[in-house]
This record gives sequence, structure tokens and C-alpha cells, in this order.
Amino acid sequence: MTGREKTLAALSGEGSPFIGAGVCYASIYIRDAWDRLTDKPWWVPYWGGRERIESAYLDIYARLDYDWIPVSGGFAAPPEGENITERPDGAYRVNLITGEERRLVRPPVGGFDASDALKPQNGAPVSREGVDAAVGANPSITDEGPSFLSVFFRKNFPDRCPEGYVCSPFTKCFYIWGYEQTMKMAYDDPVLLEYACGKLAETAFRELKRERSNGAEFVWVEECYSDMVSAAHYGRFCLPYLRRLCGEIRALGMKSVFYYTGDPKGKMDLLLQSGADMIGFEESKKGFKLDIIELAEAVRGRMGLLGNLDAINLLPACTHEELRAALTVQAEAAKIMKGRFIFGIGSPLTPGTSVERAGEYVEAAREIGRNIWTRN
Repeated sequence: MTGREKTLAALSGEGSPFIGAGVCYASIYIRDAWDRLTDKPWWVPYWGGRERIESAYLDIYARLDYDWIPVSGGFAAPPEGENITERPDGAYRVNLITGEERRLVRPPVGGFDASDALKPQNGAPVSREGVDAAVGANPSITDEGPSFLSVFFRKNFPDRCPEGYVCSPFTKCFYIWGYEQTMKMAYDDPVLLEYACGKLAETAFRELKRERSNGAEFVWVEECYSDMVSAAHYGRFCLPYLRRLCGEIRALGMKSVFYYTGDPKGKMDLLLQSGADMIGFEESKKGFKLDIIELAEAVRGRMGLLGNLDAINLLPACTHEELRAALTVQAEAAKIMKGRFIFGIGSPLTPGTSVERAGEYVEAAREIGRNIWTRN
């Protein structure tokens, strides 16, 4: 079976006898390990020309040989009249018509500090009209058809399953009000918070149409911060809009993987009502423990389960034997799930994980995941 076939079988009710292997948020590792994955300049994704971009990603995904290929985002078409030039003091984006230049800043390993987005926002909306203005029309969502990179990926990696991405409406509220104010909204103005989640769900529906246009066959649905709310608040502000999102994904002919960050304790039954085809969790960390066998026992019969191999404490420095032992435990969960399972990691690959280790993980997972169960 190809990686695409294994992924889609695991996301169906039938399950797959051969277990696929995935890597979440590959773009984070690509950013941090760029110079180890390709010899092309770091600024190529900012528009270094079609041929150079395509060549870089051929290098990268030859080395990151897992069973998905992300097709989310990217240029719908090359920017007209622009180029990038490299000088001793850095790389510059140049408008060839006006001569205007802008110096590009290389993202640091670990990424830029995004915490400001979660701080209290000045002028945060206090009315429905304010929410409408804050949500607005996302200029990154276009109806121009598939991005050239998504077409390139699907053409050059046809054996991998095209992966889209969307963020849950509740999570997006934090970028309107910040962390503290969003949490207060659940008590101070719950009706407005519900309205915002509804509007953000509508925006997400447009994003999903873009993902379908890009050729996505499953969508990664990310939800953050909701582990900090009560079960009652989760049932009011998160679950209804998550269910709408997963329903829309299914209506558009795609599958869904719901990735829940944090401790699911006290909310597991709610999470399993999302309507997603598969659910994924982090590895044990931040004071909570998530045992994959226990997760499989809780999830089986209701949806698929994504593996949560420890990407932080295990993967970067373990021996080959320790890696295989951990994957063998994950394989036991795959048996419990009757093939509705994909080997996965609980967090993105860390900068300290070698490219060779990333490849070793996928190779070992595929070997251990062969003929892991037989349909009765």
C-alpha cells in the first residue's frame, strides 16, 4: 500500500492492515532544519523563483519521506514584478517596477515570539459589529484555484496523502481578544463569544474550500487552549463549532484529523463527539500523562487514533532499540484500534532531532506497522 492508501484506509471505518507514519507541523522542522534538508538559500520560500522553490522542496521531501504531503497555503501564482536578491548584509525582496526594497529577516530556530498575539488586545471588540470587523475577510483566502506548490506536490509525490489545515474557531478567538480576555469572555459576555465562534467558523468554511481546491484529502484540525476551560464551557464554546467544522470537511469530500493540545482529562467524551475521523493527542508533558494504550481503549470504535510518540524527550536522543521499543507500544494501540491508526508524534520534530533520526523513525514505523492486524 502507498502512504496515501494507508492514510485514507486508517481514516475510514475499515482501518488499514499496514500502518502509515506521519509527522505533524512539518513546516516547523523545515524552518529549523532548512540547511540540513537542502542546499538552497533559506529565503527561497519567500519567492526565489519557481524552479528554485520546486528544487528545494524536492530535496526536503526526499529526506522527510513520511506518508503525508502538506498542500495548505502557498502562492496561487508567482508574484509579478518581484524578485529576491542576496547581498553581504542579507536578502532583499525587490519590486522590479518601483525599485522598492524590503530586507527579509530569517526566522530564528524555534520561530519568532508569538506571545504578543495572546496578550490583551487594544481596541478588542465589545459588540457584534466589532467582531464582524475583527474577523473581516481574510486576504490570505483566495478563490484563485490551487496554489502552484500544491499542484507540484501532488504531481511529484502522488503516493503521499495531501494534507490540509484549519484552526478551530475557539482557538482563533485568542487572536481577537488575547488569552486572558478570551477566558473572561466565557463569564462576562458568553453570548458575544458564541457569536465570534460562529463567525470564525464561517471563515473556516472558506479556508476549507481553499484546502479542497489545493487537493487536500484530509484536513488537520488544530485546537489549542481549550484544555484550560471547563467541560461545560467546552460543550458550549468549542464543541458545537468544531462539529460544524468537521461536518463541513466531510461535506466537501475530505477526511479530518482533530489534534487536541493539552490534557483531555474530564473532556474525553466531549472530544469524541467532534465528528472527526481521527483524533490525535500530545505526548506526556506539562504535568499530564497520556498513555497510548489507554487512549486507544477510550477511542476505539468511535474514530481513528493518531500515535503520540514522544518527539521531545525520546526521539532526538534515543537509541535505535529504544525507538523500536516505543514504536512497538504504539503498534499495540494500532491493534486495539483495528487498523484505524497512524503512527505519529505528539509534537513537531525538534531542532535537536537529526534528519537521519527523522528518517529512521519513519522507516522503523513502516517496518513494525506491516500486517499489524487482519480483518475478520
